[in-house]
Amino acid sequence: MWRRYLEPGLRERAPSIERRENGREDFVIEGKIASRFGINRIGALGGSQVSTYDDNCPGGFDPRARLADLDCEGIDAAILYPTLGLLLGGIEGADLYRGLCRAYNRWLADYCAVSPRRLFGAAMIPVVAVHAAVDELEFAVRELGHRVAFLRPNPWRGRRLYDRDWDPFWAAAQDMNVGIGIHEGLALNLPTVGTDRFDDMTSQHIVAHTLEMQCASLGMLTQGVLERHPRLRVAFLESGGGWMLPWLERIEEHWENAAFRRAIPEMKRSPFEYFRRQCFVSFELDEKTLPLHAAHCGAETILWATDYPHPDGTFPGAVDKLRRAIEPLEEEGRRRVLGENARRLYALPI
Repeated sequence: MWRRYLEPGLRERAPSIERRENGREDFVIEGKIASRFGINRIGALGGSQVSTYDDNCPGGFDPRARLADLDCEGIDAAILYPTLGLLLGGIEGADLYRGLCRAYNRWLADYCAVSPRRLFGAAMIPVVAVHAAVDELEFAVRELGHRVAFLRPNPWRGRRLYDRDWDPFWAAAQDMNVGIGIHEGLALNLPTVGTDRFDDMTSQHIVAHTLEMQCASLGMLTQGVLERHPRLRVAFLESGGGWMLPWLERIEEHWENAAFRRAIPEMKRSPFEYFRRQCFVSFELDEKTLPLHAAHCGAETILWATDYPHPDGTFPGAVDKLRRAIEPLEEEGRRRVLGENARRLYALPI
């Protein structure tokens, strides 16, 4: 896939999967392992028994198999985020990083073209420089037809998403009416919360996904990104959603204190106001805190995901599980969670 979609001058530097004597498979880029742990079962749907990456769920590779699984669940449309693509952020070579993002976005456009009103890909954005990010966003939207884009939350060579240097990207996303998803992925060679304290994958996964989202959302709020770009729409993904309410409460507690507020002058409004106006968070299907979040942050801010086809994903039965989770909500709130919120975030034509 990489060699087919990369520009000719980069094809010799394409990523590869290398199998070790113990059976572990690693995602390797320019001779360096990009995955913290083996990728053999990264798409092992529901924990199914597979031995190699190629044995993983067909829907991860074949759009027709994906559509059959959507039909099985009664899902109208899906937003597709990457798996191995989440590991590209640690690449040292800026030219290769940009090239791999372009290659992935081209492949993704072909995948979604099989059913363009049901499959919507999240374009991968390189964070090597703001002009590169803007260029790829414009190409992905105007040339490839993508309506969604995503970023990793981690700093890249000291550059953070909420730095002023990134304002041209946020302005472009706002002007092009593109919803932005922020998604963690435990890549090597990127500063990641929790990886300095835990050695096992489970502990790192528990910590990194949620705490990286907390850092990203805090920066977007306190450093003025949402204030400067009031039409920007941002989603915090695959980290659970129950943490968002107490997190906003803690931020608001500091914002209401005059001494603390002086240190964040670009935050002009309550974090709850910004969040309800511009933000979304994705809940897992079995989180008991969903109704509480809906009551205090608004049902209009809730997304959901199956995490298909990962081992910790839910399939089949995801929609049934979701319906049970949203039973306490009023009909309007249930309708929003089931689809209206995703349609609004991503400006979907369905």
